[in-house]
Amino acid sequence: MNQLKAIQTEYKGYRFRSRLEARWAVFFDACVSFFTLMGLLIMPHSILPLDGIVGLIMAVYIAGSGAVSLRDNLALLLGEGISRETEIELRKVLSECPEIESVERITVHDYGPDKKIAVAEVNFVESRDKDAKRKAIDDVIQLCRDTMNIEISLCGSIY
Repeated sequence: MNQLKAIQTEYKGYRFRSRLEARWAVFFDACVSFFTLMGLLIMPHSILPLDGIVGLIMAVYIAGSGAVSLRDNLALLLGEGISRETEIELRKVLSECPEIESVERITVHDYGPDKKIAVAEVNFVESRDKDAKRKAIDDVIQLCRDTMNIEISLCGSIY
């Protein structure tokens, strides 16, 4: 079955997912402009505080637009969490490193397809060869980067 594809459209510097969505934005923009103009024209001929009523309507509209914008962009600002399977796989990769004794905690933020950042709190094995430990840690960081596309920082004392 043939499905229609939405055509992205730009209006006032904002990119909308479809032309229909952009048309609704134009419509609501025109409504706000109309109510503002009507309030200014009717205000001298009315005993009601229309300027306050129109101001209140506009404030609610602006607050609603801000709430929608915040909802749409909050994940981009804070990053989304990862799936349980990805966390298990990351723990497995870290625990296979001979210099890591245990993994205490992992925090991962997903900022899109190519941007995952992780911080892992680990306990390192006590050993005297600091260069071998440093190389093993660098190898596991590179392994996470190559296989899972995750930039990871390890927290813990290696000395």
